[in-house]
Amino acid sequence: TKVAIEALPLVIPTGDRDTIMALAKCLKHESSGVREASARVMGEIAAPGDERAISCLMPLLESNMGYVRLAALQSLVKLGANGDERMVKAATSRLKDREVYVRREAVHALQRVAIQGDQEAVDALIKCLEDQDDRIRYSGMAGLGAIAKPGDKKAIASLFLRFGVEGRAGRKLLVEKALSELIVQSDFESIAQLLTTFDDPDEGVKRAGVAAILRIVPQGDSKVLALILETKFR
Repeated sequence: TKVAIEALPLVIPTGDRDTIMALAKCLKHESSGVREASARVMGEIAAPGDERAISCLMPLLESNMGYVRLAALQSLVKLGANGDERMVKAATSRLKDREVYVRREAVHALQRVAIQGDQEAVDALIKCLEDQDDRIRYSGMAGLGAIAKPGDKKAIASLFLRFGVEGRAGRKLLVEKALSELIVQSDFESIAQLLTTFDDPDEGVKRAGVAAILRIVPQGDSKVLALILETKFR
């Protein structure tokens, strides 16, 4: 049964209603392998926005099998629209999943479905910064850089808190992908904090800090130049 289900995308056109109804029944099959294959194939055969498919997949996010939860989440992201509150909730619901591979997929899924300024997504990504898994934390940093609005004080403060505990790779990514995107020209307090990267023991982090300052501040800004001089020579 599982092999037959996995072959369906090769022969069935997108949106075929009979196949989608059959897959919906298979999502309740006693075999977790069949449920996983059905969830994954549903995302390939159902058309984006298919409400029946979406409603059938949602309960599988609570499956007791991690790979079933993973397949359901992946398909939901394919079928849902950007900014769809249900998709954002689906992704955030799995950010505390006991399986690290599900959490990794959830943080990537959140970046795909959330729109800039979505506070629920921003708050969820801030919590990802505390995950024990490096890849999840790094994805959370990049996600904040993309989804939080420039100038978001809460996001910026959370990122600076992580800067003091992250390793070289984390500090560099945090500056390049998050702080450089969120700090605005008028936020002198955050710019002053960013200038401390110039003293980082790692050259890569220093260069990232310089690049971030150049990105945030237009050439010839006398106020920021004065701040740099004060920071470096006081």
